[in-house]
Amino acid sequence: MRICGTVKFATTPETQKKALEVMPSLLKIYSVGDGRFEIFYLDEGKAVCSSMSGEKKEFSL
Repeated sequence: MRICGTVKFATTPETQKKALEVMPSLLKIYSVGDGRFEIFYLDEGKAVCSSMSGEKKEFSL
């Protein structure tokens, strides 16, 4: 599987706080404003799955 697209960073204190609320296990290694915790997404993303026989399927993300 190959995934491609344009990375868009959306890191703000608000997005970090929300991510930590949704995934509290991340609090063990990250905190809001720690300089290590980034929020991003793929813009115009797509995934391409290739089989060993050469068959390809493409999906928009």
